[in-house]
Amino acid sequence: MILSPARSPVLPSALAAATMSVGYTEGFLDYAVERGCSRPSLLRVAGLDAAWFTGASHADRRVPLAGHLALVRQAALLLNDPAVALHWGEAVACAQISVVGAVGSASGTVADAFQQLNRYARLSFDFGEAPGVDRYGFERRREGIWMFDTRPHVASTIELTEATFARFAGGMRARAGHQVLRAVSLTYAPPAHEAIYTEVFGVPVQFGADRNALLLDPSWWEHTLAPTPRTTYRILTTHADEQLEVLQRTQGCRGRVEAVLRARLPEGQVSMPAVASALAMSRQTLLRNLQAEGTTFAQVVAELRESLAMHYLTERGATVQQTAALLGFSEPAAFSRAFKRWTGQSPRAVVGGARDDMRQAPVPARA
Repeated sequence: MILSPARSPVLPSALAAATMSVGYTEGFLDYAVERGCSRPSLLRVAGLDAAWFTGASHADRRVPLAGHLALVRQAALLLNDPAVALHWGEAVACAQISVVGAVGSASGTVADAFQQLNRYARLSFDFGEAPGVDRYGFERRREGIWMFDTRPHVASTIELTEATFARFAGGMRARAGHQVLRAVSLTYAPPAHEAIYTEVFGVPVQFGADRNALLLDPSWWEHTLAPTPRTTYRILTTHADEQLEVLQRTQGCRGRVEAVLRARLPEGQVSMPAVASALAMSRQTLLRNLQAEGTTFAQVVAELRESLAMHYLTERGATVQQTAALLGFSEPAAFSRAFKRWTGQSPRAVVGGARDDMRQAPVPARA
């Protein structure tokens, strides 16, 4: 399941379907709240639904990249800290926010940890890379080992690079007990908070480089990590494999279309040409891909709207008018007709039934 942000930064079309793990976004949210942000206000202004960060199944949910960036950028404004992503990466270890980090920490050596990082990188943030393409590459040179990030469109998402590289740097320094980072190279231009990069990394930082990379001390590559029981390691990798399988199932053409639609429904931008363009494919290619999965574009739109309508009306307490607007209908009457066609009931009847269920629910006794 993918949360839909109400306000989204403008991103390249190739990133329209990119998603983050809800745990990764929740980790940043907790950090921002600890620093003084109001959780409800931050979520509301960033356009994220608090309900998506609760419940037994919330760990399997995905947040659109645009929603995560909206949250980070809003926190930067509220905290008056343009380097908030750098500071978060420096302060919070990967194992605290992602199963990917937990698997890495449970690996035998640093080289093993990076191998597992490439295996499960999509769980933290997925950009629709082709299967078999490693997120991180490594190159041994005379000056040390370069670890470079192959993630596309970095200039539009520098907060991800800031948090990731700061987290790598801090984690390596903490485990080694000394500085193992030698230099940082970044493809984008120096931001206004350039000076904070040197404070966080503690080594020379080059902007406008040909790739985004960290230069590491070669001795760090074979560094042995703290021993972890093999049973623990197997439990972590089994869980990560299950999550990766779920992610791969939802990243078919239908899943990518739904991700785009969730972001565009409130603006009513749900035509097939518009969605095809956002996915960087022709209308004919989109049509063929959906047919190959046994569905049509109209069916995907209708089923997604029906599912979201039930969620908004029964779980979020939205009014019929609000739900119609969130789903991109021009007027509530058009939404009501569509809803009755989908479910056989009017939206008001469903809202009334949900309220009756709440009133009849037993009240737990006080201890």
